[in-house]
Amino acid sequence: VATAKGPVYWAGAADGEQRLFREFRDATEGPAAVDPIAAAAALLTTAAPREPGYRTLWSPVDQVGSSTSPDGTITVDLPAEAFRAGLDEQDAHLALQQLAHTVTATASSTGLLPQNAEPEVVVLVE
Repeated sequence: VATAKGPVYWAGAADGEQRLFREFRDATEGPAAVDPIAAAAALLTTAAPREPGYRTLWSPVDQVGSSTSPDGTITVDLPAEAFRAGLDEQDAHLALQQLAHTVTATASSTGLLPQNAEPEVVVLVE
């Protein structure tokens, strides 16, 4: 039995700055989803990083939707409760990077992005 490992990015500190760090996780760890992009985004909100110094900047949600267009645009549909209240501007920016890195890496590693596409991520709320 083969398991699919997917990239998930977490926030953590290095050299006094907040940065993103990647871990490869089993897709079966997160809530069930129809597609790997939605599964990775949901996993980002519900799973705990393996490294104790890493964290997510998102609140847990049960449902995430996604689609990918032929030009490489990845649309992620999140419920409003996914956005953690009280983030400062720097953490809010890092949270969007965390989501964008996770979904583009997943789309690329699963072959859902067209070759030579420059991916763009669009986030829809509800």
